[in-house]
Amino acid sequence: MKKQKKKNYLINITLILIFLISLYNMNKLISNKKEIKNINKSLKITKVVDDNSKIIYKNKFNKSLTDYTNMSMIKTNLNYFIKKNPNTVGFIYIPQTKVKHVVMNDEFYLNHNFNKNKSYYGLPYIYNKNKNFTDKNNIIVTKQKTFNDVLKKKFLDNDKNLVIKVNSKENVSLWQIVSIYKTKSLSYKTVFKDKEFANYKSDILLNNEYNLNGDIDDNDKLLTIVIEGKTKKVIVAKLIKMQVL
Repeated sequence: MKKQKKKNYLINITLILIFLISLYNMNKLISNKKEIKNINKSLKITKVVDDNSKIIYKNKFNKSLTDYTNMSMIKTNLNYFIKKNPNTVGFIYIPQTKVKHVVMNDEFYLNHNFNKNKSYYGLPYIYNKNKNFTDKNNIIVTKQKTFNDVLKKKFLDNDKNLVIKVNSKENVSLWQIVSIYKTKSLSYKTVFKDKEFANYKSDILLNNEYNLNGDIDDNDKLLTIVIEGKTKKVIVAKLIKMQVL
């Protein structure tokens, strides 16, 4: 009888712990949704028409692949967010997903929200501190679950979805997703010497876990999004075009 009571007691304690953990995780998700909703209330997104006099970079169109060069870039009311929080450096948008986020300039925001309050999911931040996304490899680090939308089959099955749109204070840009993979360790490399980039891009394409029809040239610039976790999920895109504001 005593053994049965003890067993029931342990079962009840386990169920209570499971309930509390589930409640905690649900609260984190609800808080995160509220934070994103508050930002999106003030967000204004407009299409940018290509202006050849302001285009500072345009990738060559590969006829065997989807033409991303004619897709529109976007501009937001970024200055509004910069005034609210000067640590804001940009905005990232992935059509057909829930990814609509301001990008910050410090690792502090990995665990804090726009108002600098503690937040489990935080906000994306630029690792290499380049506010204009003009480095050879621009790395954004995040814990936001919205980026997992990119990993869904429905999204990946349509080549036209494979774009990332970025707005910084000085430019707007469009990037094509060329590789997605998972890894437990990652070298956050932003500067390359000699043939380092050739090896780096080969590894990116070799690690690709999805059938993406992307390629990377030695002259390409990259945008790497790292979704933090026990296993890191990595989304790599190459620059298609960039236009100064």
